[in-house]
Amino acid sequence: MSRALFSCLITPLLWAASPVSQAIPLIPSQAPQAVLGLSSNQWKESAILLEAVELLKRGEQQQAKTKLAQFLKQYPNDPRGPELAGMILMAEKNYPIAIISFERALALNPNNPAVLSKLGVSLLLQNKKKEGESALNKAIALRPGEPLARRYLGWLEEGRGNLNGAGHHYVAALKGGDLPAAELTEIHVALGRVYSALGRHEQTIRLLAPYAAKAGTGAIGQVARFQLAFAYIELQRGAEATPLIHSLEKELKPDNPELRFLKAYAQLVSNPASAREKLQALTKSHPAYTGRARLLIARSYAIEGKTPLAVKELEGLAAQVEKGDLPEVLTALVALQISTGKAKAAENVLETYARKHPDIPEIAYLVAEVRVQAGDIASAQTQLRQLVSKYPNYAQAYALLGQIERSQNALPQAEEHLRKAVTLDSNLANAWVNLAGVYVSRKDLAKAEGALKQGLAANPGNAVLQYELASVYDAMGRGQDANPLYRTILAAYPDYLPALNNIAINLAESGDLAGARRYAEKAYQIDKRNPTVQDTYGWTLILSNDLGKGLPLLEHAARALPGDPTVLYHLGAALLKAGKAEEGKRYLRSALGSGLQENLRKKAQALAN
Repeated sequence: MSRALFSCLITPLLWAASPVSQAIPLIPSQAPQAVLGLSSNQWKESAILLEAVELLKRGEQQQAKTKLAQFLKQYPNDPRGPELAGMILMAEKNYPIAIISFERALALNPNNPAVLSKLGVSLLLQNKKKEGESALNKAIALRPGEPLARRYLGWLEEGRGNLNGAGHHYVAALKGGDLPAAELTEIHVALGRVYSALGRHEQTIRLLAPYAAKAGTGAIGQVARFQLAFAYIELQRGAEATPLIHSLEKELKPDNPELRFLKAYAQLVSNPASAREKLQALTKSHPAYTGRARLLIARSYAIEGKTPLAVKELEGLAAQVEKGDLPEVLTALVALQISTGKAKAAENVLETYARKHPDIPEIAYLVAEVRVQAGDIASAQTQLRQLVSKYPNYAQAYALLGQIERSQNALPQAEEHLRKAVTLDSNLANAWVNLAGVYVSRKDLAKAEGALKQGLAANPGNAVLQYELASVYDAMGRGQDANPLYRTILAAYPDYLPALNNIAINLAESGDLAGARRYAEKAYQIDKRNPTVQDTYGWTLILSNDLGKGLPLLEHAARALPGDPTVLYHLGAALLKAGKAEEGKRYLRSALGSGLQENLRKKAQALAN
């Protein structure tokens, strides 16, 4: 039977936060909280320092300073003294003197990554960006997982619009082993924000869901629940977002702007006009939410089919948002333009912004994506090669380059670039799909299976990867392994046509005609005009001896797919069963001449003779 096709092109939804400017921010930005390491074991080695630290934790800074002065008098060459002095000064926002203290500590111990991190942060907060970033990079060179350095380096990348770079720093911090195990931190929610900005909502859920029900997470826990709710809504899993919204309603006042924004977002698809009204009211009462609200207002117009209004809203927003937020707005804008047949206009818009902001890699990547959509493949490849030359860790660029090369049957190059993509970012499901596709093209189904299993290990429960693995199992004749995957997909997405179609095929081939007919009929009720669905449903009816309903469906499918050998085989066999031998054999011979798959060839040959 005809297998339904599944394709996936990455189009990232970019949602960034950036340092404050005069432009409208999508997310009001501020510097991260500097977690300075008051719980570090190094203080416990000195009774005086430990007492000073305990006083600091209680907010008794003057008493802590007295203890610190006592320590400095006794141990003038111990680097912990000036380090703690710098931390006290940072807490007081006296950054110029904090810098001097940290430099003194480094003179006594030059290779202390924790002190380098604090020095770097102090320099940044003194607007000495270049010197601060240099100190932070020295810190991670000494200790790759240094959390304070990674957090601020990620913040800097967010401000530049380089969300992939920001995510790289946050992942390194979480994997570094320096953060408390099983504890929700600010770095978790920073990474969750980046994942949401990149449209990787399943990753947001995997990152934050383990902490959703934990008590005592405070304000960070609230932020995590907001992010989780947004991710569930974006994936059309509203039932899982609802309890999170209810929990936030119990803790926050009804006029809380973030809660109002979330509740409007939750009804965006079901009632776009009402959502828009709430968002417009939010922009008046809380101007800081103007950027985010206008983005959803544009989406509400698009949902209603009012594309010109949506485009106008996004064009105005693109001219006003902060630099780091541009990619998200431009992604939405060009998607609308392409959907209305204005691909060239979309490309022109992107190229204008790319010239204006050559240091934002996401915009350069979007230019390449639009060129692919417009069929200008050579130009897209040139753009992507330039991008990875400038940003060698840009995983998505390698993924799209590999996808293009796979479509050109340049399999060695495709494999190299796709492997590079998943090595840099194992969460790129589309890269795993295309890598498996390279192996399928080589007829190496075992390697395709291995690649998809690797992808699922990195992306548990990803429906795209589950579907592709099931399809590989089908190609290997392992329907019994494919069917559980299809059922898992259908449990989450009950109306997903390709899975309904393929499980119906497998059940029919295994003799479970009742089950096959049930799935095929559901697929047909969803899309009666789909010729692949008509073929599958028609064939299950023929096998169930319902020729009156099945034969017309197969005839419709054959007219729509005149060169499909499986459809021709089904119609030929059905006509024979209906007593139309000559016509049936003609279709069977056409099927045999059109590349009918091996497992059906013998059946067709026997019927055609």
